[in-house]
Amino acid sequence: MIPYRYRRCAGMTFCIAVAIICAGTVRASYGDTVKPEEGVVLVEIGPLQCALAPSVAERYKRARSEGEKTRAEVRAETRAWIDSGMETLHRRRHRPDPMSKQYQEAYAKYLALKQDRVFFAQICKELQD
Repeated sequence: MIPYRYRRCAGMTFCIAVAIICAGTVRASYGDTVKPEEGVVLVEIGPLQCALAPSVAERYKRARSEGEKTRAEVRAETRAWIDSGMETLHRRRHRPDPMSKQYQEAYAKYLALKQDRVFFAQICKELQD
């Protein structure tokens, strides 16, 4: 499991992945290597290496090869959708105007959240649970 540290900053909660601890080796940045524990498979999820059980890793790789998304990916994308403000724009009766400044800012924030390292850490944590 990935340890998380939460802190309050300007009224927002940030979830920061501190480190992935695996077989005595700590992975704290993109370039570090991880020695997997016995019975654990390392799978690349975005820029992260995630230590998963072999059965979970196989299901994840199969889903990705077939172009499908896992439940963990859908949950992480839903969280990014809500956090970006896209949900509130689509909650109204009428469809939002995609040319409005408010919509474009929310969509840009959604895309940025999907590329964030925390997004991939959420997928990894969900797959590990």
